[in-house]
Amino acid sequence: MAVPLPVANGIPLTTTKEPQLNSSDDNLSDDDLDELSGSPSPPLFASHSASFKGSAPLQPSSRASHTSTIRHLAGSGDSNGISLEGDVKLFRCFDLRAEVMCCKFSTEGNLLAAGLKDGNIQVFNVDNGSHLYHLTDPDIQSTSLPCTAIQFKPVQPGDRYTNILVASYASGRVKFWHLSSPKPLATLTETRQTLAVAFNPTSETFATAGSTEKIYIRDVNTHAIVKVCEPTNSKEIMDGHRSRVFALRYHPLDSNVFISGGWDDTVQFWDQRESHSVRKIVGPHVCGDALDIEPTRNLILAGSWRRHNSLQIFDWSTGNLVKETPPDFAASLVYCAQWMGREKVACGGSDGNMAKVLDRGTLQAMGLINNCPGGIYCLHSIPLRNDAYRMAIGFAQSIYILDCKH
Repeated sequence: MAVPLPVANGIPLTTTKEPQLNSSDDNLSDDDLDELSGSPSPPLFASHSASFKGSAPLQPSSRASHTSTIRHLAGSGDSNGISLEGDVKLFRCFDLRAEVMCCKFSTEGNLLAAGLKDGNIQVFNVDNGSHLYHLTDPDIQSTSLPCTAIQFKPVQPGDRYTNILVASYASGRVKFWHLSSPKPLATLTETRQTLAVAFNPTSETFATAGSTEKIYIRDVNTHAIVKVCEPTNSKEIMDGHRSRVFALRYHPLDSNVFISGGWDDTVQFWDQRESHSVRKIVGPHVCGDALDIEPTRNLILAGSWRRHNSLQIFDWSTGNLVKETPPDFAASLVYCAQWMGREKVACGGSDGNMAKVLDRGTLQAMGLINNCPGGIYCLHSIPLRNDAYRMAIGFAQSIYILDCKH
């Protein structure tokens, strides 16, 4: 189903068993790794299929104590003074050795990957709390620059391999990882800080964005750049970004259409077959993973790192503002925001150092996580049974897993 895109320029889930990798995924041969890696990207970006002979092996749960401490908690608070109110319940905590920058659940929801300030990625079993994998290589160890974004590749019918994720780094690297492999499947190099990554719904292409105005559209299999989305040189028309881009989101019902947001106070609408954006929304000041699309009502959620109107809902088709935070909304500068089904949204940020679950219609809080020791840099939620949700939030050197009631 194609999503209407007016061209007006300028204008599950819970599981009780250990997550299983496909039998064909274990102990991948060199030929398998070459097949997954694909062909190199254009020389302009010095991209290549990585082959790190000295890569650190993926660490089993017996080594988890070297990277994290796992706390099994339930209730309305903890000994660190963090308080929970309303329809949220603490399920589990992971204490890490470095600051958490990004986190994502796997497609099935039984794995959680956390990208850290030192570039390492830790992967956990959500259900039993065990530490499963430590994703690193000599390249990451030599730079120690942050992992800025993580996305699991959406699983498609007939896929031979699952549990593949792509990660971006402040070094400009973009790495493909298979969880059972001791080295990245591919390492791409961009001449900038790479800050965001997103797969299209069919997993045929993925987009990267960062500290320049360019958004690169790449083929998933070959990693080659198939389109560069950028503004024109004219200062009279803003048909693209003019500053850093922190968020990318494809429309769930159209593999060619996506939105982006960043420091230039715009949300840009793109068709990945075109070089320039087709329209824009002016206003949101996006500084993290704070854009999302609710496809049944065709609504855009945008979070802004500012005190006023820090959370807004727009109509996709018209770009009109539908709802924004009320004047009595507790101050929090929003870094991350996501839809939780059709009726709820979640957001987190700094200053107030809190995360919230909000009613879509009123934007009033239904659940609150308060008094966190640092800003909420990332969150991700997945549906459970009976319209409930499980949410991961990352702040300081911790990840909290919370269950959100219907």
